[in-house]
Amino acid sequence: MQAQLNSWTEDFLESMGAPTDWEKLKTLMSKRVSVEMPNEPKIKKFEDWEKKCKDFWKNFKNAKRAMPKGVTCGMMPGKKEEVDVIIPELVQFVYTKELQEMYPNVNLASGEKAKVFVYNILTLNNKKEATDLKCLFTPAAFLNQDRVFDDDGFVDKLYQDWQEEKLADEMKVSFPGVTKQDRAALLATMAKFKDCKRELVKGCPTVSMSTGKDEIYECMAHVQYSCTWDASLNEMFKTEIADGAAITFKSFDRIKTKANKVIEFHMMFDPASALKPAGKSGGN
Repeated sequence: MQAQLNSWTEDFLESMGAPTDWEKLKTLMSKRVSVEMPNEPKIKKFEDWEKKCKDFWKNFKNAKRAMPKGVTCGMMPGKKEEVDVIIPELVQFVYTKELQEMYPNVNLASGEKAKVFVYNILTLNNKKEATDLKCLFTPAAFLNQDRVFDDDGFVDKLYQDWQEEKLADEMKVSFPGVTKQDRAALLATMAKFKDCKRELVKGCPTVSMSTGKDEIYECMAHVQYSCTWDASLNEMFKTEIADGAAITFKSFDRIKTKANKVIEFHMMFDPASALKPAGKSGGN
């Protein structure tokens, strides 16, 4: 499955480069794909997405899209025969006059070499067609290619110093295969990741995108977890790992925040491939 996804991802990123290959993208997408872009209404058909974004993507002159070195796309089994996929990508492009007009608060000049980091969140059906696509990025994070992405935002600090006080009382929480959880369930599960250490994956900066509603931000972090395994987690994740085993795995954590509190927390990884005792290869 991972090999198939890697091939699909290569085709997707190649198609989305400059110039955008809409004919190739059409072979990767369902006709009724649902697409969400920053600060835009949801689009519900491929042809509508093409009409809406054909000129928009042209403004990202000479765009080159690639996943960070050493990073693979993330996957998590979804409903029925679907799979949820996360593709992190660094987009490098030449800033244009059109982008200046669209985003007057961005401090970049036309002709300047720029970059932005994007998390593409997709659902693929059993035909390997994308039925959902959400492009998670923020124009506020357009930077000169020589600059370093900021690493002092709320989500960065959350992983640098994990504190329960940063979690809202009312939360929506999920883990792979386990939905409709709450704050208490999150804390109970995290307590079973004994001696847990969290580290953001190198080359994958966090992204926080404003939803435009009530100070709510949708965020993504690619995180490496290192912990001592509690065998009671085997039932939850459908694994057979010995109690006390040292585990290291990577997750794409999808988060929503409001007024510097976490209101949603969703870990996205494939337990079957990601959860392996130390010394054995894990996925993601």
